[in-house]
Amino acid sequence: MFCRTLVVACAALALPVSATTIARATLDELIEKSTSIVRGKVLRVYGVRNGGLVSTYVRVGVIERLKGPEAAEVEVVLPGGTAGGLIQKVSGVPQLVEGAEHVLFLWTGRSGRTRLLGLGQGVLDLGKGPAGESMVTRQAMDAYVVDPASGRAAEPEAVSLRYADFAARVKRVLASASRTEAK
Repeated sequence: MFCRTLVVACAALALPVSATTIARATLDELIEKSTSIVRGKVLRVYGVRNGGLVSTYVRVGVIERLKGPEAAEVEVVLPGGTAGGLIQKVSGVPQLVEGAEHVLFLWTGRSGRTRLLGLGQGVLDLGKGPAGESMVTRQAMDAYVVDPASGRAAEPEAVSLRYADFAARVKRVLASASRTEAK
């Protein structure tokens, strides 16, 4: 009986586990590649079912725009969520809840839909540091992250900065990218 249980347990462990694979992006790469970067407050989160797929729509009130076109609000589409009795969990998709403040690295494609750049890598949580200063930190991610150069597993870049330092870094990276494009 023990041997049979062991065989069943080993077989279960051998089953493929579905997960999202994400190319690791540095903070500077996210700054450069995003079409917009906003500091905002989540106003509304709701799921929409389209056949067998669920998408989550997140309406964000823009507090500050660091890159991209001016807008009072932005709607971000995330894969997975809950709608019409169907729950779909997609690894690497961050948890955004109403009332929370975040910095979002956004990409708006030809379809006009706005998505997070790099899934969970494209969200920084806003909070307070030990001295009461505004801080940005990256959420933990449950996706499989790979280094795009080597194709090997990698850890997402840890981010924990004072918001003022982060905003200055965004300006510096964008200025450097502008100088490079002008050459």
